Amino acid sequence: MANAGSYDVVVSNSVGVVTSTPPAVLTVINPPVFVTGQWDFLHGNLAASYGADLQYNDPGVSSITTFGTTTSYGISDINGVPTPVMHFTPPDAQWGGYKMYHGAAPNGGGTNVNQYTLIYDVYYPAGSDGTWRSLLQTDVGNTSDGDLFVNPSDGIGISGIYDGVVSAGAWHRLAFAIDLTGTETGTATTPVIAKFIDGVKVGNQTVGLDVGLDGRWSLGPYALLFADNDGDVAEAYVSSVQFSNGRRADGFIEALGGPSALKIPGTIKAGVTNGAVIIMWTGGVPLQGADVITGPWTTVAGTAGQYTYTPSPLSTAKFYRPQIP
Repeated sequence: MANAGSYDVVVSNSVGVVTSTPPAVLTVINPPVFVTGQWDFLHGNLAASYGADLQYNDPGVSSITTFGTTTSYGISDINGVPTPVMHFTPPDAQWGGYKMYHGAAPNGGGTNVNQYTLIYDVYYPAGSDGTWRSLLQTDVGNTSDGDLFVNPSDGIGISGIYDGVVSAGAWHRLAFAIDLTGTETGTATTPVIAKFIDGVKVGNQTVGLDVGLDGRWSLGPYALLFADNDGDVAEAYVSSVQFSNGRRADGFIEALGGPSALKIPGTIKAGVTNGAVIIMWTGGVPLQGADVITGPWTTVAGTAGQYTYTPSPLSTAKFYRPQIP
């Protein structure tokens, strides 16, 4: 982004110098951001709703991980609706969590993933209140401290900068939009972690972070969810985790709002059965369709999460997207 602006060319020889005019305007367009991984625990395991399945980091993680519903665990439903969830009760010691193969390519001009967005629908019981709760560990060897936390005062962040309140005994949607390329303070190279709770931006952290690409918060091919090297973990229930391959705009995350029993919006996929196209999407938002990708877009289905379309003729092109408010 720092290279955006007006450019000209100066040509010179023994006769003189000529400068091109008018200047050419260069606009840097961010690459599109897509969901590359989502995990909704719909089938009582670590299977992905989109992307690669999560993996247990070691057998000890598997032994304390269970699956059920909000009803079977006797915890609050999400907006009054029961939903499948994952539950873990980690020990007060080093704990490896879950391997998340996020599916994103290196970006931001580095060799690692330097721009990404992580969103969690999570519930911490009363017994987890007042403790450190790791959300992300970028050190896949798990030999250093975790990299995103809920702290004992229930704020979210890292490096002594914690914002908002994650109350115990309630479902919350936590979102972190991370950009290590340095675009928050004009031309200064200042990484940023934008932080949201239930669709409300609670912080825009630009201090306490590594300066430069491929630093502490950048990702290799995978990272660890909920892991920490020295026991800064706690019991939790998780309904949905979503990873996107770039920093989401504030307005996009704000529009997602709080947690939903139909999981985090943004994932969409399709398959073909007996000549019909079956489209499935998450989040309890309407499905929109268009004849060309530039629109106009119109609502074609409600919030049920599945839509069947039979092309006629079979070569007819259609485009679909979940409608984010």
